[in-house]
Amino acid sequence: MQMKNREIKVIILEDEPAHAEAIKKQLIDTSSNGCNITIATSLREFDEITSYIQPDLVIADMNLPDGNALSLLNGQVDSQPWPILVMTSYGDEELAVKALKSGALDYIVKSPETFKNIRRVVDRNIREWRNIKKSKLAEIALIENEKKFRTLFVTMEQGVIYWDANGIVTEANPAAEKILGLSLAKMLNRKASDYRWGAIHEDGTLFNDDDYPVTQAIQSANLIKDVSMGLYNTEKEEYRWIIISASPQFLENETRPFQVFTTFTDITELKQVQDKLQLQNLELKAAKEKAEESDKLKSAFMANMSHEIRTPMNGILGFADLLKNPNLSGETKKKYIDVIEISGHRMLEIINDLIDISKIESGQVEVKKEIFKIGNLLEELLMFFFPEANIKEIQLSKNLQLPSNNFLVETDKTKLAQVITNLIKNALKFTKTNGKIELGCKLQEENILFYVKDTGKGIRKELQDKVFDRFRQGEMPQDEIHEGVGLGLSISKAFVEMLGGKIGIESTPGQGSVFSFTIPYNSKINIPLMEDDKPKITSTSHSGLNVLIAEDDEPSYMLLHEILRKNNISSVHVKNGKEAVSILQNNHDIDLVLMDLKMPVMDGFQATELIKKSGSEVPIIAQSAFVSEADIQHAIEAGCSDYIIKPIKITELLTKIAAFCNIKKD
Repeated sequence: MQMKNREIKVIILEDEPAHAEAIKKQLIDTSSNGCNITIATSLREFDEITSYIQPDLVIADMNLPDGNALSLLNGQVDSQPWPILVMTSYGDEELAVKALKSGALDYIVKSPETFKNIRRVVDRNIREWRNIKKSKLAEIALIENEKKFRTLFVTMEQGVIYWDANGIVTEANPAAEKILGLSLAKMLNRKASDYRWGAIHEDGTLFNDDDYPVTQAIQSANLIKDVSMGLYNTEKEEYRWIIISASPQFLENETRPFQVFTTFTDITELKQVQDKLQLQNLELKAAKEKAEESDKLKSAFMANMSHEIRTPMNGILGFADLLKNPNLSGETKKKYIDVIEISGHRMLEIINDLIDISKIESGQVEVKKEIFKIGNLLEELLMFFFPEANIKEIQLSKNLQLPSNNFLVETDKTKLAQVITNLIKNALKFTKTNGKIELGCKLQEENILFYVKDTGKGIRKELQDKVFDRFRQGEMPQDEIHEGVGLGLSISKAFVEMLGGKIGIESTPGQGSVFSFTIPYNSKINIPLMEDDKPKITSTSHSGLNVLIAEDDEPSYMLLHEILRKNNISSVHVKNGKEAVSILQNNHDIDLVLMDLKMPVMDGFQATELIKKSGSEVPIIAQSAFVSEADIQHAIEAGCSDYIIKPIKITELLTKIAAFCNIKKD
């Protein structure tokens, strides 16, 4: 008997001593590794022996004094604690079948020949038993592995889906259901290329039938790894992004997969972070490029602004110097003065544009709404530009499509007027002699649309998006540079947006341009305009008036003094606010004060407050180069009756003086 490394343990359950000894002797004589044999003569004795011996084989006689060998069998061979070989003294096929069905490993009939060959019978049964045990262990291991796999399949965070050879879902784990927002029941029998997955690439394009990893794995019989895919989650109503791999599975000796399983990980949050970082990088790049462009534009702007400022200054200083010649004729002097005046206005426009853009940049511009007749404003603006248009022989017309001449709007009148003014000035600048400019206005749903249409040279398509940008004038081609610092359209755009509207352009080179903008229209405005609450000026005569000029700047004082003198108005001059307060305390013949706001010793704000606190009712007109809304408001709160902004316009100054002095005399 061949037993590897150790002797075998055999229990012979036999009540016939001769039979037991014959089997024992044969086994011992034929064993090469030794054989430990124990004989039991009854079931009771067998139970006692097996309490301390675990046999490798049991040879049991069918009929025993206290029972039947079948009582040792539990019905299945592979569930027996040890292999049992049943033997009887006579052959009985029915009994043999019964024994084998009950769990016996083998069945033999007693005979001298059987005893002689008992070693081969024992070896054969032990080998078979070992094979049974191996199969049993393999089955148990398979079951355990299946349990472990099912546990992993159910609990893993990765989504797993099984597909058959036709690319149809056969199974999916809970993670797949969660990621995709679909129950297993809804996924079963769905093809990999089904449109309901909503599968998209990272660039947003849909997957084609042959793009799907499952389809590629089936067709190529190769592992398809790490494909990025967006799938629509029906529960969350959003796309979830996954990294998916498809593994083909094969039966033995087969080259075509019988199934494919896919594993995928939800990378939505990671992709969102990556997309955000990518967007931030793009924004940083754009900001860097914009900053570089801005530096370039500002450099070009500064060079252009230097030119623009020096040009009118050259006219002012040059012709002022020429006026010193005492031999000039009256006509020549007038010509020189006209040049100085034109240059001065040009300089003032540049300064005003710079101040406006500075206030816009610093957020100091406020919107002050009022209700007024839009028709009146547009008429006034047209009247203002008619002289210039006539000089250039340009036809200036209007097209006001409004419900009535008394049509009311509620917006910031000053800013609206400045926007329209900038557009008309722009049109006049670029329109040649005999050209046309049309100012239009009409209702457009809940907005009022304004436009300025010209027959000028037009603007090339590639420049139309840039005309509203700041500092663009300096970078224009030399043949397209015109007078000005190039801030008018930028200021207009800022003001329109402050008023709640939008501005745009349509232009054809060689044919002209149409600048248009909208402002919101409140259709519920039904109140009539109030008449100006200031008294009517009944006379333009200023004779007999006495005005106190508080001004520390000598040229500014000289200008005011000359204006007043030529209009028969007497004046008294002080150089600071303290002197102004003192004069008013001691001189009650002062009819009006022109109060500069910025003076030494005591400024105009403090002086006005002290004058009003003393009980004086004399009108005070603030005059200053300050143009901010805050300064104007501060002056009014201090007690000023009105204000006038430097450089002072003679007509405006005399009108204000007449208005307040008429109040006093009434």
